[in-house]
Amino acid sequence: MADKIEVYVKSEKKLVGEYSSGPISDGVMTHTCLSKKMLEYEEALPQGDKQVLEFINDFAERKGLLVEVTDVSTFKGKLKASSKGVKKTPMIVVGQERIEETDLQLLKDRLESHFKTASA
Repeated sequence: MADKIEVYVKSEKKLVGEYSSGPISDGVMTHTCLSKKMLEYEEALPQGDKQVLEFINDFAERKGLLVEVTDVSTFKGKLKASSKGVKKTPMIVVGQERIEETDLQLLKDRLESHFKTASA
């Protein structure tokens, strides 16, 4: 029986702040070309990926299973996803079975069915 559920998600960077430093002066001239523009980003999961991940974490906790999350927006995550045949997110992999279901009730049914037959 597979005691691990793999979840593939793709985080997105969202701009949360934009700042500019003031111009620099050497006492004689003000150098506006030396001012810096700084951007602040926050990484977040799209709503669909987030809902599925929360559902899987809850399901796994109730069943005593491990959850392994892979972010396919990273280089390492892309390589791992490619080796598993993952082409879109969210994707759940249990053993050799890939589940692309995003409807939570259907996802629950598929997982219950998988773990029922795996333990029999």
